[in-house]
Amino acid sequence: MKVTRSETLGPESRPVAIPHDFGPHSISKVNGTVTLHNGLWWSGEPMTLNLESPTDKIRLYEIVLSEGSAADVEEFISFSELITIWPSLYLPRYVQRAWESWFRDQGIVLD
Repeated sequence: MKVTRSETLGPESRPVAIPHDFGPHSISKVNGTVTLHNGLWWSGEPMTLNLESPTDKIRLYEIVLSEGSAADVEEFISFSELITIWPSLYLPRYVQRAWESWFRDQGIVLD
C-alpha cells in the first residue's frame, strides 16, 4: 500500500492569512515588548518578545505569518519591515508559497 499526503488534510491545507488591504500603507501597531495571545502561542508559558531585538522581531514575524489571523497580520506586521526581513524568515513551505504568490500578484519583486 502506498501512503501519500492528502491534498485536503494536513498542514498544507491550512489557510494562510493575508489581509485584503495589506500593502505598503500598512503600519505595524506594535513596538517595544509584546506578549503573544493564545491564538498565536498556546504552548507553555506566554511568549514575550522585545521588538528592539532583531532576533525577536524575526520570531514574531515567523509566528504571526504561520499561525496568525488576518487581524494578527494587520496588528503585528509592517509591510516595509516584512519586505526587509523576508530573506531571514524561516516559514513552512505552504506559508512561504502563499506570501510569495501574493507578492507576485502585487508586482513586488523580492531579493
